[in-house]
Amino acid sequence: MYKYLKSLLRAEGLEAIKIKKKKYLENISPNKKYSFGEKNKKIKFYVIKRNYNFNGIFSNLIFVIDHIKYAKRNKMIPVVDMENFVTAYNEKNKINNSFNAWNYYFKNISKYKLNEVYKSKNVYFSNDKRINKKEINEDKSLINIFKKFIRINPVHLKYFSNVKKKHFESKKKILGVHIRGTLEKIVRGHSLPPRPEDILNVSIKIFKEQKCTNVFLVTEDLSYFEIFKDYFNDRLIFLDTPRSKCSMFGDHNIHFKKKIRKNHRYKLGKESLIDALMLSSTNVLLITTSNLWRFSIIMSKIKQIRFQMLTESKSVNRYIARWQWYCKYLFPKIFGDINFKILRIK
Repeated sequence: MYKYLKSLLRAEGLEAIKIKKKKYLENISPNKKYSFGEKNKKIKFYVIKRNYNFNGIFSNLIFVIDHIKYAKRNKMIPVVDMENFVTAYNEKNKINNSFNAWNYYFKNISKYKLNEVYKSKNVYFSNDKRINKKEINEDKSLINIFKKFIRINPVHLKYFSNVKKKHFESKKKILGVHIRGTLEKIVRGHSLPPRPEDILNVSIKIFKEQKCTNVFLVTEDLSYFEIFKDYFNDRLIFLDTPRSKCSMFGDHNIHFKKKIRKNHRYKLGKESLIDALMLSSTNVLLITTSNLWRFSIIMSKIKQIRFQMLTESKSVNRYIARWQWYCKYLFPKIFGDINFKILRIK
């Protein structure tokens, strides 16, 4: 009973698998020099890692880009370790010939591999926080680092090309819509997801004004998916990815708690990456707050018309945030409604 009540009060986060660290990587302190061997005596390595990393794939990506900037400024060689310092996407088996979750999705950011780094003379480690607080689409230096250092695994680029051809090739003008629900409803400090009927109505208005022929919808929440499917019917484009519907007293982190297929965690990250690439290829874009859309616009190679649906942020208190969306959604006259505004963005 105690555990159940505690789960109702707190906001769940993404859960990573448990992997025992190598002894020499236990109790690592940031920005302290470590010597693991005699290799590369003239090189300073900077290992980018996050302890207890339960963040989404694009949160991890902006974190890495942020720390690449720090490493280059301090004349160090950056390497990413998401093998010993696990993420929510790590599997216990190799994916794309690697145990390092970074390499599931991206190429190495330098020519040095982890096994060589951990035999080297001068090794430093990142802390677990971002250094630059700016969003990537608002900082040209971060965008430049992304373009210079980040290379998507060719396996995913080939898959994206096939998916895009299948779903977009015969369509004239596509409105891309990205909505986060489920876990986003309860995570502290994040924006309140809009009401399903509100974002549907905004989408219909933009769809008609921009003379679109189809909608490409990205959401993991069935309550949003179903209302869009009912209205747009065969004009709705979507990928076959896991979706769930949360209840007020239920679990909001279903996708990372239930293994519904082989390599499920890896596939969740892959699907987010493909979603971002697909959104980058739409003619018109309507987004709520997330890191996914920020990367989709800097990866876009076409001229897009973009709109953002902004809502207020939830409390930073995890216990208040756990109930805030539901209180506003169910009792707007008491707690205030989920208000929003629409912005045209670059």
